Amino acid sequence: MSIVTGQDHDEMGSRGRASSRWWEDKSGDSATGDGFSVLKKSKRESKYMGLPKEARNSQAILETTVSRSNNVLPSYGESSKQHGAYGPSEYPPEKVGWHRQPSALPPPPPHPPTPHSAPPFTPDPRKLDISRFVTLPPPYPRHHPAVNNNHPDLAEARAVIRSLHEMEDEAAIRSSYDTQITEKRRRADSWRQHQRSLHDQDMSFRMEHEEISQEEFNQAESEIDGKIKRSEKETTQVDFDLFQNVVVSPLHALFTERITKANLTFEDLSSKLFSDAQKHSPNLPQEEGDEQPELLEKLTQLKWLFEARELLHRKTYDLLTERNDKYRAIVLLPYQQSSNPEKSREAEQFFANDAHGRLITFQDESAARYDAFLSVIEANVTRGIEVQLNAFWDIAPPLHRVLTRVPHNLEGFEIQIPTEEYAENPSYYDHPLQYLYSLVAHAQKSTYQFIESQINLLCLLHEMKNAAMNARHQAQQGQNGRHVADGRIREEARLTEDLKDKVGVIESQWEEALGEELMAVRERVRCWLLENGGWDDEEDEV
Repeated sequence: MSIVTGQDHDEMGSRGRASSRWWEDKSGDSATGDGFSVLKKSKRESKYMGLPKEARNSQAILETTVSRSNNVLPSYGESSKQHGAYGPSEYPPEKVGWHRQPSALPPPPPHPPTPHSAPPFTPDPRKLDISRFVTLPPPYPRHHPAVNNNHPDLAEARAVIRSLHEMEDEAAIRSSYDTQITEKRRRADSWRQHQRSLHDQDMSFRMEHEEISQEEFNQAESEIDGKIKRSEKETTQVDFDLFQNVVVSPLHALFTERITKANLTFEDLSSKLFSDAQKHSPNLPQEEGDEQPELLEKLTQLKWLFEARELLHRKTYDLLTERNDKYRAIVLLPYQQSSNPEKSREAEQFFANDAHGRLITFQDESAARYDAFLSVIEANVTRGIEVQLNAFWDIAPPLHRVLTRVPHNLEGFEIQIPTEEYAENPSYYDHPLQYLYSLVAHAQKSTYQFIESQINLLCLLHEMKNAAMNARHQAQQGQNGRHVADGRIREEARLTEDLKDKVGVIESQWEEALGEELMAVRERVRCWLLENGGWDDEEDEV
C-alpha cells in the first residue's frame, strides 16, 4: 500500500501506535495549551529506542523514566558500552534524551541554564514534537553493521573460516616432498648417466682393441638398457610411494578433518538461522547489528564457510587426481620403454575414462551442494526481506505524518527541543531549525538501513544464484563434453535483470514512503537556514 494513500487514516491507524500529535486529545482537548495528554511510549516504540531486552516491559520503562529524571545523564564514554551491558536505567548514546516524561514545569528559558540548575524537558503543545525522528527509527549507526563482519557473536565462526584457509601445513608438506623427490631424482639421473658413461667407455676400449664381438656388443647394450629402464621404473615407483606417504596421506587426513570441522560449524550456523526464523520476533530488525548479528552478516559468514568447504573438496579432488597421474605413469612406463603403442593407447584410454568419470562425479556433487546451499540462502533472504519490509512499513506512516506537518512556509514555525540540546548547541536559540535538520537527516540515514539491508540481501542471493548456475553449467559441460557458454551468458543476464528489477521496486517504495518527503523537508529547512544565516556546512553529511 502506498504511504500517500494512507495519510487520511485515523491517527491511531499505524498498527495501534499512539498519535504523533499527542497533544490533540480525542476527548475534546485541543492544542490551546489548557491541557494536553502525555504521549506514553508504547512497548514497540521503546524497542526502537534501543532499550535492553530486560527493560522492554511497561514497569521497567516506568522505572527507567523515574530514575533518569532524578539523575544526571552519563557521559558519552560511560554510555557507549558494548550493547547488552546497559542497566535498566541506561540508554545507548544514540538514544539518550528521549526517554523523559513531560512535567508541569515551564518551557526552556530564553538563555542556557547552568549545568546545576537544568530543569527537566517540558513539551510545549504549541510546538511540533519531532522526537519520533529519533525514537521510531532503529539505532544509527549500529555498533556492528553487517558490512564490517565483526560482531562478537560470530567470532568463533570467523576463526573457523580463517583456520580453513590456512596454508602453512599444506605448504610445508609439499615442500618436504619436493625436496626429497628432487634429491632422489637427481641421484637416480646421475647414477644412470654414470652407468651409461662407464658402458660407453668400456665398449669403446674393447672395440678399439678388438676384444669384443658383435654378439657380445649387442648383449652388453641390452644389459645396460635393461639396467637403466629398471632404474627409471624404480624412480617412478619411488615417486609414487613418496607422494602417497608424504603428501597424500597427511593432506587427505588434514582436508577431511577440516571438511568435518566446516560441516559442524555450518550446521551450527544454519541451526541458529532456523531458530531465528521460528521465533519471528518483531524486534529483530532493531536488534540486528547491536544485540545480535544482522542476518546479512550471518549469511555472509555461512557463504564464506561454504566456499571454504568447497575449496577443500576441490583440493581433495585435485590431490587424488595428482596421485592417480603418478600411478598412471607407473603403468604406462613399461609400454613406452618397450615401444608398444597399442598397449600404451589402451592404458591411456582407460585412465582418461577414469579421470572423466571422476570429474563428472565431482562436478555433480559440487552442483548438488551449491543448489542445496542456494535453497538455504534463498529461504533466509526471503524471510529477512519480509522482516525488514514489515519493520519499515511499521514506522514509515507515523514518520511521514510528522514530515507532512512541517509547513512549506517556515516563518514562525516552532519545534520542541529538549533542554540539554540547548546546552550542547547554543546556536539552537537563534536557529532552532538546525535541530530539525539534524533529526531529519538522522531519520533518513536510520530508516534507509531497512532499504540497504534488503538490497544487500538481494545482492548476496544474486551472487549465490550465479555461483550455483556456474556449478550446474560446469557439470553439464563435463557430461556433454562441449562448452555451454552461450546459455551461461544468457542466464547471467537474466539474473542481473531480475536483481535490478527487485532493487528498483525497493528503491521506489522507499521514495514513495519516505525518501521524497524527507528530501523535500531537508531542502526546505536548508534553504531557510541559508536565507537566515543559520546554515552550517557540517550539517550536510548525507
